[in-house]
Amino acid sequence: MSDEADSAPTHPPANTALAARYGSAREAFDHALVILAMNLPYWHVHQSGSHELYVEEERLGQVADELRAYRQEQASWRPVDPDAGVADYPASFYVPYVATLILTLSFILQNAYAPYYATIGRMDTLGFLSRNEWWRPLTALFLHADVPHVLGNIVFGLWYGTLVNRTYGTLLGWSLMLASGILGNTLVALHRFPASHFSIGASTAVFGALGLLVAEGFAHRWRQRFSMQVGQLLIPMVAGGLLLGWTGGFHDPQIDGLAHVGGFLSGFMLGLAASFLPRKEAGVSK
Repeated sequence: MSDEADSAPTHPPANTALAARYGSAREAFDHALVILAMNLPYWHVHQSGSHELYVEEERLGQVADELRAYRQEQASWRPVDPDAGVADYPASFYVPYVATLILTLSFILQNAYAPYYATIGRMDTLGFLSRNEWWRPLTALFLHADVPHVLGNIVFGLWYGTLVNRTYGTLLGWSLMLASGILGNTLVALHRFPASHFSIGASTAVFGALGLLVAEGFAHRWRQRFSMQVGQLLIPMVAGGLLLGWTGGFHDPQIDGLAHVGGFLSGFMLGLAASFLPRKEAGVSK
């Protein structure tokens, strides 16, 4: 057998039959690989401007079926752009400053009107579920214990928030981040109830942002036809889980690690829903 047209025989051996005819040596070579994959011999004959593949006569039907299946597969195959579906929205210039201003003003008011301001706004499981104080999952996000607490949430919140902004867009991204904080606080309250539990801090929304990013990574893998490769799908989830474990504060009894988990899971669920919804094509920001 031969893979090169220049060295191909001018006549096939006896007891062989024509399996296929092609217009180029490259096309003939590609289809010859199918025959090789069947562990069968073939003969490549180049004559009159065409490239012919011959196989043993008794194998002709089997080879013809495989070549037909190969052509059908190639006709339906489309190359996958590894960057397809990855949005890169222009990062908002104003929203990070507005968010920083809101958290800073809230912290000043919290200290100026202590302890009433924090008491009425903190996450209170019994107040939320027993006394119908519906605002608590939201207002608790804007309260903080001390300066390092508020500064840490501002820094990490702006970092994750900017990435979410570039992934989902300004309006949808920050809305999902806020919603993940509210939903995360709600889930923790449902888990703690009927026990009394108090919490404050924007970190529930911050870890919600991490969940949003993991969800988009998961959705991107799925869109790129990795659905049958479980390992590929798990990469963003494992990475997000490791980051959650590293920064979640589970070793510190003063930190509500459960709220971080609730925010992360809420962000992941909301992110999955948003990632598979059709969105306007993003303008690329460099």
